[in-house]
Amino acid sequence: MRELRLEELTTEQKLGMLMCANLNHGPADVDYAVSLVREHKLGAIWIQPTVKGREETIARILEAADYPILVMTDAEDGYGDHKIPQGIALTAAHKSREL
Repeated sequence: MRELRLEELTTEQKLGMLMCANLNHGPADVDYAVSLVREHKLGAIWIQPTVKGREETIARILEAADYPILVMTDAEDGYGDHKIPQGIALTAAHKSREL
């Protein structure tokens, strides 16, 4: 994993690192995000657990990234086959703050 140094990035790259791509709209979005990652112009991706081919999409992004990139999703109900009722998730989150 490459360490990106702030002073080596262009202004466009620095601004891109603040951006998050929504990869829920199809292959063209993924191709564009991969190109941004290769150019060090994207800091995060967001992909729903319900998107077909999400594992392959995430793998493509991580393969293209030679720097740490944030991968996000909506998972308050669980992820993939691991579903949990919202009440349990909220209770678990509340209890973790008490520890």
